[in-house]
Amino acid sequence: MSDSQQALEQIARLAREHGLTTNQVLAALDPAPRETKNSHSLSQVLSYLGGIFVFAGLCAFVATLWDDLNSGARVVVTLGPGLSAWILSQIAAERERHRRLAIPLFLIGATLQPIGILVALAEFSEGSDERIGGMITTGIMSLQCLLSFPKKRRTGALFCGIGFGIGFLALALDLIGLDGELNASVVGLSTLCLARSVAKTVHQRMVPLMDLFGASSLLIGWFEIVQNSPLEVSFVAVCCVLVYASTVFRTPALLTVGTVGLLCYIGYFTSEHFADSLGWPVALIGLGIVMMGLSTLAVRIHKRYIRRSND
Repeated sequence: MSDSQQALEQIARLAREHGLTTNQVLAALDPAPRETKNSHSLSQVLSYLGGIFVFAGLCAFVATLWDDLNSGARVVVTLGPGLSAWILSQIAAERERHRRLAIPLFLIGATLQPIGILVALAEFSEGSDERIGGMITTGIMSLQCLLSFPKKRRTGALFCGIGFGIGFLALALDLIGLDGELNASVVGLSTLCLARSVAKTVHQRMVPLMDLFGASSLLIGWFEIVQNSPLEVSFVAVCCVLVYASTVFRTPALLTVGTVGLLCYIGYFTSEHFADSLGWPVALIGLGIVMMGLSTLAVRIHKRYIRRSND
């Protein structure tokens, strides 16, 4: 038995002998005063608010002078601050005193740089496909974020890198002529697959947003594909698969999207096939009962399989 395991057993034995609770043990292990934690939280809030005000000021400044600027100046005032903010975010991440400024600066850079690249393409190119410009922009930004991720291991860099990468994929599929419905389904399924990989890392807090976007995109695209066809019932199957997946991967986002998608389809199917019949009031009552039953089932699934596991 290792020394760490022996130490943990001793701590557990002493806690039981003296009747100590888990919160008391955690408080002893983390003796930082509440005032310090509150001050740190306040500092983070002020950093984020400061970043918002700086970004708003830059936007107002550029909008005021936009018509008076030439092409080169327009690129400088959009791309320049974005690059500067990104460089400053990398410097701030290296220094303990300024580390809280890294995220706001990074977000400013991730917002302004794509605008600057698009402005440069619009000002200095003519007749090119807008989708190619979008692919250039999202490709550059995705590479920048993902290349800066290995050194800092920041969730924000990974999230932005994946987000720009998904945008690049959507534009590339559209450029090769893939239908919008199938495009949305492919992008949604790809996002869900990426979310499963990210869920195995320390950056799993970004997984709910990825699941929400991926599942929603998949359902919307698939419904448009199978609507008014013999395969329309497969939409219900996809919703059920998402609900089942939520119990396997312990993610409430999949449960929410699957349940809402199923309820929306039931409402759509009822209105399409029973709206003009005398049984419409009965159908409404039946729909309400089904909705309440599905809602209760979703709550039970969340309590039994998702929340209990997370706790």
